[in-house]
Formats: sequence, structure tokens, C-alpha cells
Amino acid sequence: MNEVKRRAISVIIGVVCGIAVMLLLLALFSFIIAKSGALNRGIMMPLALTAAIIGAFAGGAVSARISGSAGLIMGSICAAVMFITLMVVNMFIGTMPGTVSLLRSAVMLISGSAGGILGVGGRHSR
Repeated sequence: MNEVKRRAISVIIGVVCGIAVMLLLLALFSFIIAKSGALNRGIMMPLALTAAIIGAFAGGAVSARISGSAGLIMGSICAAVMFITLMVVNMFIGTMPGTVSLLRSAVMLISGSAGGILGVGGRHSR
């Protein structure tokens, strides 16, 4: 398989896995908030940011693991695509990007890069 095609496929799979992890965490956080009855607007943004960080990390790790090399680059690309996807979805919902988006993009890029590095540097099976 062509190297560029293999890396593109690894980014797509990483983005899908990262967004799936993010959605699962958001569902878990929603369930916990609903059961505890502690619906507080102040807690929603940190939980959403936590889900984005963990999702970007997972997506970067999966992307780099599939690619097999260039973990920092693959993780960064995966996190950037995830962030752009989230921004497009937010614009369709009606939420315009603001200063929180800059924070989210920075932490997602750092998290995705770290996931990519650990994804490539992890134990390889034989």
C-alpha cells in the first residue's frame, strides 16, 4: 500500500476512534451528572475539555500505532483534524468559536502529539 495512503487511512481511523472515545466520555459524564443531580454550568466546560483531551490522546495513539512511525506528526495531524471536525459541528449547531476554542485546540494538539509519541513507542507485538 502506498505510504501516503496508509498514513491518511491511519489518520481517518484515529479521528474516528478519538471522537468515539470523546463521545463515550461525554455520555459517561452526562450520566454521572444526571444521577448526582449536580447540574452546574460551571462543571460542563471542564468535563468537555477533559473529554476532548482524552479523545485526542486516544486518536493520536491509534493513528500513530497504525502508521507505525512519525508519532508526533501523526498525533498532531489527528488532533488537528479532530479539532476542525468539532469546530464544523459547533458552527452547524450555532456555537461560534471563541477564546475557549484556542485553548481547546492547543490542549488537543499537545494531547494528540503525546498520544502519537506513546502510540509509536509502545510495545510492538510479534
